[in-house]
Amino acid sequence: MISQIAATLVLIPGSILAVIFQRPAVFQMQAIGAIFFALLVLHYIRDFPEVEAMREERPTMSQYTNLLKEGVSYLWKTPFVKYLVLGSMIVASAISVWGQIILFPLYYSYLITDVAVASYRTLAFIPGVAANERSGVWSQKFEPKKWIPRFRLIQACGFAFYIVIAIMMFAFPPVSDATELITLMLPFTSFVLIEMPVVHVIPTIILFTMFSITMFFSGFADILTQRELLDAIPDRNRNSIYSLQPTILLLLTIPQIAIFGWLVPLLGFSVTLLLCSVISLSGVLVIRYALSLEKPVNDVKCSDIGEIIEIIDD
Repeated sequence: MISQIAATLVLIPGSILAVIFQRPAVFQMQAIGAIFFALLVLHYIRDFPEVEAMREERPTMSQYTNLLKEGVSYLWKTPFVKYLVLGSMIVASAISVWGQIILFPLYYSYLITDVAVASYRTLAFIPGVAANERSGVWSQKFEPKKWIPRFRLIQACGFAFYIVIAIMMFAFPPVSDATELITLMLPFTSFVLIEMPVVHVIPTIILFTMFSITMFFSGFADILTQRELLDAIPDRNRNSIYSLQPTILLLLTIPQIAIFGWLVPLLGFSVTLLLCSVISLSGVLVIRYALSLEKPVNDVKCSDIGEIIEIIDD
């Protein structure tokens, strides 16, 4: 949640800087800032004192390797965990296609300028911050086996989301030569925050509404999935399995990025979004199958929702 707030706060200033100094200068500022913050992290981030006190010596690389092998073995030999992780990564792979190929061309086709896109994304992120904060509390009311597949179907960047956006783009295609424009100025200045064709207002509202509502379902699905994994994975193997998830996601995403990057110019965004919905649906079906299997019983049950939220935030 903190990272989302920080990202939201820098969008509009960053877009204004991009207009004034051009994008290459902003990228250079980002690079310098990244190095600066990385040095701060290296200098100040340390283990908790009690963890340092219990550690007799630093683990060797072979110990890390053995833990990773144990995690891979546990993931492969435990169908419940294997298919739940695989299904979640299939759903996330479609999200990667959305973020890498579709999202910003879609934004710019309707909102036109850097400042308009940044202003819009700032507004769209506000419900997301609220969703992250509330989902940890409200998700306790839902039974994971029943609701995880349902929430994955209707989450942000999920099956239903892609279908609605595809229909929106088909019904309200972007126009490049509109004569009627709507302009939103920065209060008490002549600086233009958003200027777009009037015909783009309806799809922009639809997109904002979809993000605002479906982000809550994403939060519910993430919390409930982590609850199931925390109960099913032994403490010893938990970090290694969590570390494997980005690798699985990358293996699923790379071919999709290549294929969809070739298909978008040929088929357009609407058809591409429908294909993304099919991929997301296949992931949901794998998740549903995983939840129909017997869940392994871990010796230590984790029902502390605070711990789950902390893991997701990390």
